[in-house]
Amino acid sequence: MEILLKDREIAAIIPSYTQNGDVTLLYKTDGSCIVLPVQPETVVRTLAERRQESLCLLRRWAEKYTGQKLWEPLGISWELVLVPLKMRKPRVPGDTTSGYVSFSWIEEVEKEGAFSRLRLQNQQKLPVLWSWKTVVQHLQNAFLLQSLRLQSLDDGFWRRMVLAGPGHPPL
Repeated sequence: MEILLKDREIAAIIPSYTQNGDVTLLYKTDGSCIVLPVQPETVVRTLAERRQESLCLLRRWAEKYTGQKLWEPLGISWELVLVPLKMRKPRVPGDTTSGYVSFSWIEEVEKEGAFSRLRLQNQQKLPVLWSWKTVVQHLQNAFLLQSLRLQSLDDGFWRRMVLAGPGHPPL
């Protein structure tokens, strides 16, 4: 499966039931949505692989910093840190319940009874079947991973500037 969207254009990757079976809704940052006939995990794996990464390695890297063994955020890039959240109840055993939301696009976490709702920067609202406190903890972990990705980017930039030396263009 080929995904042509840039990391910064992805707002959320959500499982959905349709009359034709399970699909994935790929929400774009402009508010539009693409329906993909695959599981969310397939979309996420494709996003990782196009950067020559594996989900296993991304999860292991996240676990090292967050101490979280399940539902780890995925630091695909500095622009796309995906927060896995429980987005729906399964209809049958084995159904995918998790969706992924781009940390950069989350504007607010709202309480909705015992559960939560995310409001994205493009004003889309996505229900989450976890408490507000649990969602906030997952967002804190995603913030940490995004900070680590940005630090790595900054380090690379400054190394290039130092190697080039004063008065020379960056390498």
